[in-house]
Amino acid sequence: MENLMGYETLRQLALEVLKEICERTSKAQNPSSHINDIVFAIKRVAMERGMLGQEYKNPTAIIPFEFKIYDIVWELILQGILLPGTNAQNPNLPNFHVTEYGRECLKSELILPHDRENYLERLDKEIPDLDSIAKKYIAESLQTFLVNCPMASTVMLGVSSERIMYVLIESFAEAIQDPNIKQKFHEDFEKLRFIKQKYDRFKSEFNKIKKELPDELINDSDNWLDRIFDLIRYYRNDIGHPTGTEIPRALAFANLQLFSLYVKKVYGLIEYFKNNKAKMED
Repeated sequence: MENLMGYETLRQLALEVLKEICERTSKAQNPSSHINDIVFAIKRVAMERGMLGQEYKNPTAIIPFEFKIYDIVWELILQGILLPGTNAQNPNLPNFHVTEYGRECLKSELILPHDRENYLERLDKEIPDLDSIAKKYIAESLQTFLVNCPMASTVMLGVSSERIMYVLIESFAEAIQDPNIKQKFHEDFEKLRFIKQKYDRFKSEFNKIKKELPDELINDSDNWLDRIFDLIRYYRNDIGHPTGTEIPRALAFANLQLFSLYVKKVYGLIEYFKNNKAKMED
């Protein structure tokens, strides 16, 4: 049982029960939350899912990992999800409240960047062949986001996006049916230095065969392929140089959520090109 209730599992459960607490306190005239609310709620959910033995069914039973939950609460405070106190009369722990930023994060239906392990697990589930190098940078982006370093997180996300774009272009190049066109594409690609130049060369050929692709792969592709790629690249380049530009935490949060959708779309094209030849003309 202890393995089932490691730190990351507890953290995921804590975020789940905080959503419940948000819903409850939003309807209350005098919202009040106590750290034991999280402890008892995690215990209840763990019991419902068979993650705890019957010996912990008694409400007064001390669960062996209870102290870890206090660590998680402090971590969420540092990340701006929670703050101590509920009002002027109760300004300190063990009373707490979910911040406005926290409420916005918790009500999201997309993968939550604050839940790092779940974010990565869902990517693994949805994209089993996700490039290992790109995944390392995604993990680094999530980790730096959790310790409130949005600039570093954004740079790491940009590197991951660049790597994924290389994988897409390589899969596209291998799918080119005509050997002469394929050779010329490879030669042109090798001459180009920057990822934007390589991407533009890819798009010039990609646009020739878009009509051959299934609708679900190309619907609104100019938005999710061009604009999201350019947006992530722009932020990565802007703060990757000593310009003094700052990235708000909320923007880094939004980029990570958008990225999870973007990667899934790009890998739909990658899988297609792995299994289909692209017919193009000079």
